[in-house]
Amino acid sequence: MSNSTSDMGQRIAVAASRFQQQQTGHVPQAVTVVQSEGTLVITLHGALSEAEKALAKSTQGAAQGAGVSPAVVHEFRGVAAE
Repeated sequence: MSNSTSDMGQRIAVAASRFQQQQTGHVPQAVTVVQSEGTLVITLHGALSEAEKALAKSTQGAAQGAGVSPAVVHEFRGVAAE
């Protein structure tokens, strides 16, 4: 990876981290930036609050966050719908 590409990736990571902090008040533990064939993927590691983690573990919370019905989450997780 060239220096200019590496520098751009670092600048994007810093911008993503700052944006996350401004929007949620939480700073991610790490940010990964990968670009390939016109696709940019930014992964925020450790960005969820404890409340968000707990909510994501519940079927209702995961369904609400994904904008789908709880039955879809159950099906995805391989759990019989309640």
